[in-house]
Amino acid sequence: MKSITTPFLFRASLLAITIILMGLALSWVVYQSTAKVKINTVDVVEQRIPILISINELIADLSEQERIIYEYYRSQNDDAFLQSSKNIRQTFAMHFSEVLSQPRFKTQAKEIAFRQQQIEQLFTDFYQAMQVNDDNWDEMRDILSQVSAIRIQLLPTLKSIEQQTSATVEEGHQATLAQMAFSHQLVLVYGISIVLIAGLVSWYIRQYMLTQAKNTQLALFSQQNPNPIISVNNVGEILFANPACQKLLSCVGYDAKNVEALLPSNFMSLREKLSRTTEHSVVLEQTLQERILQISIYWHEEMDAYDIHIKDVTEEKIAQEQVNHLAFYHQETNLPNQYKLNNDVDDIIISEKAFSIGVIAIKDFDNKISTLGGDTVTELVNVLAGTISKSLPSGVRFYQVAD
Repeated sequence: MKSITTPFLFRASLLAITIILMGLALSWVVYQSTAKVKINTVDVVEQRIPILISINELIADLSEQERIIYEYYRSQNDDAFLQSSKNIRQTFAMHFSEVLSQPRFKTQAKEIAFRQQQIEQLFTDFYQAMQVNDDNWDEMRDILSQVSAIRIQLLPTLKSIEQQTSATVEEGHQATLAQMAFSHQLVLVYGISIVLIAGLVSWYIRQYMLTQAKNTQLALFSQQNPNPIISVNNVGEILFANPACQKLLSCVGYDAKNVEALLPSNFMSLREKLSRTTEHSVVLEQTLQERILQISIYWHEEMDAYDIHIKDVTEEKIAQEQVNHLAFYHQETNLPNQYKLNNDVDDIIISEKAFSIGVIAIKDFDNKISTLGGDTVTELVNVLAGTISKSLPSGVRFYQVAD
């Protein structure tokens, strides 16, 4: 067998090594490509997109500042104005920090900071002007005009940052697409190569499997049999045990490798018995924990080996006991019935032992049923049967011969 399989295995190994090397090469190239994609993606996600979001938020903040000061001009609510001014300054500073973190926007950041300081100073001047009781409406309208003008002056600067960032994002996007396209082409070529090689490998595997098919068919019966099967040599050593043995041992709490626990306890004497019989087989029952096992042993005289087939008959035995209980015991009182009495009497007569029989009857039973009802009388009978059973001495049997 080895001489047949070795050439196929050698060629299959060469192909496997070739595939592994191709896979490693592809993995390296794909890794490098993925690393570049990762760099581009991280730059876009962590640098470019936050800038774009911050620019849009700064434009909104400028409009919000203008709205707050106009709202204050209309409502003259000092507390609301001070709180809104504080909140918008904090929000503007938070969004502006993203622009400050980019060195390439250093000039634009200085311009934005300078204009924002002017707006904050105008807010202070406007608040002080609102506190004066004199007629200074022209002064306040002038401050409002200056706030609007600064906002308009800042828009080109913010738009310039937005355009530069958008251009960088587009460049990164195109670079990512190019890397992905290259990876897709490489994977496609590799996939076609793998399909061709897989066809050749499949042919070699098929040849190898054909040489093993016959042996596999012979082993399937023992391996897949749901009942334990054990082979033992002439000195009692276990040569083979199918998976069902480990499963049964695990179910009863034994070590799955302790297959010897499944052998009959008197296996040595059974070997001598089998050598003297013409059929060379014996069937017996043995308990293992709470399981009842039916063990069939066959001796192969030519090989001086033993095949042991084991079947778990616990459920069958329990079913037989349940059927016997249904046949010989009353279901409500759990007392032996008429059939059990007849069998016991026959056994005692055969054993020629002395015995006596007594009868306990309930007076006016039919009248009690009609007056008390069937369920009540049945309950009374069950209580009476239980009381009498507990009161009887050892050796006295109590039967229920009528329903």
